[in-house]
Amino acid sequence: MSNLGRYYGRGKKVKLRDGSDRMVGTIEFADHKNDLYHITWKRPGDRRGNMSSHSRLALIPHRG
Repeated sequence: MSNLGRYYGRGKKVKLRDGSDRMVGTIEFADHKNDLYHITWKRPGDRRGNMSSHSRLALIPHRG
């Protein structure tokens, strides 16, 4: 059994690994088998977030 859901499950907060963008995103859908995560990115002050798909290798858990 994998423990990926511990850090990369639905509702978990993540950031991009490259660090160029300081936005924090929330995982809306996690497909661990295919390594596909749908994330909603929301900037402070925005009413709606932007959704994008990423691999787990491009993400790091948000510690905060």
